[in-house]
Amino acid sequence: MSESEVRQLIASYEGVTPDDRSTSKLAIYSIKGQVMAVVHPGSQPVSIGLRCDPNLGELLRRRYESVSLESGLNKRRFINILLVGQLSDEEVRSQIRHAYEETNRLLTAGS
Repeated sequence: MSESEVRQLIASYEGVTPDDRSTSKLAIYSIKGQVMAVVHPGSQPVSIGLRCDPNLGELLRRRYESVSLESGLNKRRFINILLVGQLSDEEVRSQIRHAYEETNRLLTAGS
């Protein structure tokens, strides 16, 4: 997936908006102020940070070299994925969907 495709997919989810805290080095996407995903603009390979269930994040980090902790965010709740082909496009889409669901779950639990 290209950076553009990743950004379009993230932004296509209901309630997801670009965050005011975004910079030229970090495009942040949030739902009601809760960070869901970050994209590192211009990175090669494409690098995305996604909110993730801690147990799933640990499993993914063990399984794939291209999955690591996302620096600068809650390391327990966020993973970083380098799009180098270890995860298929469908697996990346699934992780983006999971990030959306996790962020909404957090918002629902907090209400």
